[in-house]
Amino acid sequence: MAQNAYERLRRGESFERVAKEVSQGTGSVANMGLIKLLRGGALVPEFGNMVVSLKDNEMSSVVESPYGYHSNA
Repeated sequence: MAQNAYERLRRGESFERVAKEVSQGTGSVANMGLIKLLRGGALVPEFGNMVVSLKDNEMSSVVESPYGYHSNA
């Protein structure tokens, strides 16, 4: 499912739409996949390290954490 969502985003589908359809976390669904900006160390390392390594407007690949699969777009 995560790879499918990633491919949909790469093809230009709306992040909000994809997140609403595939997110399983209640917070993710309620916020259409958006998370609040958090201070360093607040995200699980698998996701946090990926986020800080990205350039502006760069989309990450899918990463897995104990909480599921994550990507940014």
